[in-house]
Amino acid sequence: MPVITCPKCKGKLRFPDDSPARRVKCPTCGNVFLSTDGIDPNDPLAKAASRPELPRARDSRGEFDLPMEDDDRPRRSRDDDDDRGRRSRRDDEDDRDRDRGRRRYDDDDDYDRDRDRGRSRRRDDDDDLDDPGLVRRRRDDDYDRTRRRREDERAIERQYHRASLACLLYFISGWLQVAAFGLMFFVVFLHWCGIVEGLRIFGVLAGLLGLGYWLTSGTGIGFLISGPRKRNALGLAIATAAVAGFHLMLIIVVATSRSSGGFGSATGDRTAEVHFETFIGQLRALPVLMFFLIGVGDFVRGISDGAIVPVFTNLLEVARMILFLLTLRAIMIGLREDRTASLCMKTMVGFAVGTGGLIVVGMMFGMLLLAIRPERVNQAAFESISAITHLFMLVLYLVLAGLAVGVTLVVRSVKHNLDYR
Repeated sequence: MPVITCPKCKGKLRFPDDSPARRVKCPTCGNVFLSTDGIDPNDPLAKAASRPELPRARDSRGEFDLPMEDDDRPRRSRDDDDDRGRRSRRDDEDDRDRDRGRRRYDDDDDYDRDRDRGRSRRRDDDDDLDDPGLVRRRRDDDYDRTRRRREDERAIERQYHRASLACLLYFISGWLQVAAFGLMFFVVFLHWCGIVEGLRIFGVLAGLLGLGYWLTSGTGIGFLISGPRKRNALGLAIATAAVAGFHLMLIIVVATSRSSGGFGSATGDRTAEVHFETFIGQLRALPVLMFFLIGVGDFVRGISDGAIVPVFTNLLEVARMILFLLTLRAIMIGLREDRTASLCMKTMVGFAVGTGGLIVVGMMFGMLLLAIRPERVNQAAFESISAITHLFMLVLYLVLAGLAVGVTLVVRSVKHNLDYR
């Protein structure tokens, strides 16, 4: 490695081998000179490192005393580029340091603000603690909020308890109705067998069971009004109670009426003062009307007399049951019991289809009676009419009992979900 000498201070510098001539800066005095100017010509390493002189550079202002590089650029321009690159890097580093300092300053400001805010909050809390009245009011407000929340939770709990009690009462009433339908099935069967004496007692007993059905189910609907209020359950319960009340009034009218009281009864007796079997239900009114109008309408005149109120009562009973099942569905949706809510909906559809199917059954038995009865009114005609009528009434009470059992089991499922929610 050759040694070069600064022309100004005669300081010694080492220069790399095989390096082209370039400007160097003396670290002692800061003089800038060409590396070839400081090489001792007698140095053997300098002779080996010497290179032929390169052509001079020229610009618009005149000729530079600078040798050209291999890429035809002057050394001074290359050094200027190096200085410019160093300055740009230094400027970038200064900008980064400045941004870093600014961010640190902003973070410090945020920290100071948060610290001041925390101090002010603690100061306010300390001031509040110094005021016993304010502390007492805050404690009372917290206590009131907690008490109101607990009262709301207890109120909702009581609502579900009342709904569970309503389902229990309706569950009991459903089995009372099933028992009444079973007893009427037994009465029709005995009447078909020719046993007439003593059937009045069974009819009264079945009517009392039906009256018990009305009392327990009506009380259950009353408890259902004070039950849950989510998902329009309250509105549906009120509508169910209104329809049930109007339905019960029409049931009383039909049971105590001489013109329509015996319509659709098991024995067809219209002479009694009170037709107790009417309290079981009037879902049989419309199917019985279709059966007699088609089967014996040309034999017996005035069959439809007094049937308007029982038929309207029949429609009201269907509407009451649909509203009741919709109320149970709304309660189950409020509890997020989707499976039981879907079961209530399916039961409602099944009940509506079943009551419509009873009308179809009445029409089919009426056409069957019309096809097999004799043309003339005689004893054989009355026997065929009696046989088909009793068979139709047996099927009718059997289907009604099946519908009542289905609704009762759904009510039991709803009560189970209310008790173990």
